Amino acid sequence: MQRARSFDKRPPGGDHPGVDRLSIRERGESVTFEVRVKPRARRDEATGILDGRLAVSITAPPAEGAANEALVRFLARALGIARRDVRIARGHRSRVKLVEVPAEVRERLLAIPASR
Repeated sequence: MQRARSFDKRPPGGDHPGVDRLSIRERGESVTFEVRVKPRARRDEATGILDGRLAVSITAPPAEGAANEALVRFLARALGIARRDVRIARGHRSRVKLVEVPAEVRERLLAIPASR
């Protein structure tokens, strides 16, 4: 089985402790990445990258799919794509979700800074 390709913004020349990267997998004309969702937050925001996952705080509660819908809206707005182009592929009832988006937004995903 082939390992997923990870892209990172680290400068060449060795390891940099404390610098994390978003793990992105290519799947044809789309890419997937994991998101760690924190529901019932003060505001909707991407808080950084931790353990290869995008950390996102969402104000919606985790009941009846409200946090999932809020996550899709947030990611679509942040990446500049339509909501229909953001799909939760796995983890509908979990805080860690696998999200699929069109491949052309890969560079925007790479621009997300690591955790503060």
